[in-house]
Formats: sequence, C-alpha cells, structure tokens
Amino acid sequence: MATDNESPANNPGLRNYPQPEETKSYFVQQTMYRIKDPEVSLRFYSETLGMSLLKKLEFPDMKFSLYFLGYEVRF
Repeated sequence: MATDNESPANNPGLRNYPQPEETKSYFVQQTMYRIKDPEVSLRFYSETLGMSLLKKLEFPDMKFSLYFLGYEVRF
C-alpha cells in the first residue's frame, strides 16, 4: 500500500485518477530505467501506461531516488 511519500501531491506528474480504459490490458513484469526527469517519467508511466507509484525511496546523501511502479490489483 502506498504511503504519503508515494501520493500524487508529492510526486508531480503522477496521475491521480483511475487507469485509462485503453491501457487496462497493458502489463510490464519488471524493468529498471535511469531517468533524468521524474515528473516527465511519472506522467508517462502513470497516464499513458496506467501504472501506480507503489513505493518511493529517497537517498539524498547519494543524490538519487528509487520509484517502484506497477499495476495494483484492486478488488
């Protein structure tokens, strides 16, 4: 379950509405990308592919963050 750190309010670009119908059948098992602009990338993965931010870990001393995105199963 996502915490406040993973909320759209704390992650510009992350969608805050239900997954689009056009991408409900999309599925990405697992992958890792290095990105320069989290806002642009979060917008793409959440709005276009319908993913949710599952977890965000920040490492300020090492100057990077990890974003875990995926498809939550909701019953």
